[in-house]
Amino acid sequence: MSSFCRGFTNALHPQSLRLPSSIRAAVFAVRPQLVHSRADARFFSPSTFHRAQPTRRAPPPRSARTLHKTDPVLRTLNETRQPILLYQAPFRLWYTLMVYGFASGCTAGGLWIFKFASELPKDLPFFVEPTYWVVSAMVIGSGAYAFTAPAMRCSSLELLPAYVMGGPIRVRIRARVAPMMKEKVIVANIGQVTMSEKTVPMIRELQEAERARRQDVSEGLRGMFILRRGWEIAARLLEQKWTSFFCYFKFAVLRFGVSKIHVNGEKWKIDCSESLLENGQAIDRFISVDEDV
Repeated sequence: MSSFCRGFTNALHPQSLRLPSSIRAAVFAVRPQLVHSRADARFFSPSTFHRAQPTRRAPPPRSARTLHKTDPVLRTLNETRQPILLYQAPFRLWYTLMVYGFASGCTAGGLWIFKFASELPKDLPFFVEPTYWVVSAMVIGSGAYAFTAPAMRCSSLELLPAYVMGGPIRVRIRARVAPMMKEKVIVANIGQVTMSEKTVPMIRELQEAERARRQDVSEGLRGMFILRRGWEIAARLLEQKWTSFFCYFKFAVLRFGVSKIHVNGEKWKIDCSESLLENGQAIDRFISVDEDV
């Protein structure tokens, strides 16, 4: 029996079969076996896996009736059935005169530079005349850009009740294409009106800039040595004036603090420094934001 077992073992040895190396490697190679317990296989079965997933319940949608009861503006609108003013910008005469005066001055200055450039002597270097042309175009462009500041401005924005109970809320917009033109009245459903950006972040930045401009530069310096106190006050005053100039430049040139209302294919400007209900929170709740405006 032992001799039979030994002969059988030798017959199965790789060296005794004289097979090619590739076949011997494929037949006699040790293959790793992955052992899975029945518990693991049972855990990853489809039914058990679905049971193991945490169930998430979506919050119940808020009905229009619940929204009307919780929102103070809508509740007042339903009770009184009277228009609610969300935004109002009174006509500012001095601002309009200053803007148009600056724009007219820039335009006149650019035209004067243009005239002066056409009368230059011919023996000047070649780059002098193009420089005058470029400066003239820049000054005239600044004037034209300033002319557009008071244009297409929204005078007021009101929330109107629906025609029928349960219908869409309406918005009434009063705007002027130019300060000297007649006021235009637009009435549309609330879903047809969008704006370029929220007003609350801009209002907060405007308020912070105004607070920094009015801040007392001598605050917290009592009891300090007089020379050091004077130096600190001078440094704070310089920083305050420079920051105020930068903010004014940013607000005027980049038109910061202005959100655009888009309705019926037209865009109207809303100045966030004017009077807004709830500091802009009301208009941000009712009008959605469209970044393409």
